Amino acid sequence: MINMTKEYLEGKIESFAYNLDFSYELEKRYKKMRREEEDYCDLIYEFLYEEGVARYNGLSEIASKNWFISNTIT
Repeated sequence: MINMTKEYLEGKIESFAYNLDFSYELEKRYKKMRREEEDYCDLIYEFLYEEGVARYNGLSEIASKNWFISNTIT
């Protein structure tokens, strides 16, 4: 999930594909991720999905990337 976001920010994945793929992968992997690392899973869901993908789904690719970059701790 994190690698997919990194590839999106590096321009290796386009925004429409990232939005669709991230949502699909999250749904597919959520239960397993939560069992393995609950806190980390919650961060991925709350920050990347709720605050990123779901909230900014209608934004342009540039606006979406700017949000991720400005809200990501490197």
